[in-house]
Amino acid sequence: MAPKLLTKKEVLAADDRATEIVEVPEWGGAVRVQALDAWQQSKYEQSLFDTRLDERGKVQVTSRREGENVRLAALGIVEEDGKPMFTEAELRTKSAAAVNRCAAAIRRLSGMDTASKEKAAGN
Repeated sequence: MAPKLLTKKEVLAADDRATEIVEVPEWGGAVRVQALDAWQQSKYEQSLFDTRLDERGKVQVTSRREGENVRLAALGIVEEDGKPMFTEAELRTKSAAAVNRCAAAIRRLSGMDTASKEKAAGN
């Protein structure tokens, strides 16, 4: 049997961004994290690299991984209404273990972790 083909309206109406409650003992409780939307994920991944032309016109790509978990956590830790709870500046001085735990959950929910990528590739 062929899969059901969705209409544009059905796709746009789908609540397709998973959320999860993450225990953060360092903060004395838990926070809600949410999968990134397609645009957020693209912008986040783009923020990890700086691309420019050198003096000879060759493309130079530089990694900008510092603060990557802070950037991701600021996008994915959300209030009950789905709006971001924190800015990057607010999370910079918080526990690395806490921020990293939240970022790992956001990566998994967004299909950005290794296991999710392998599953999507059929491995």
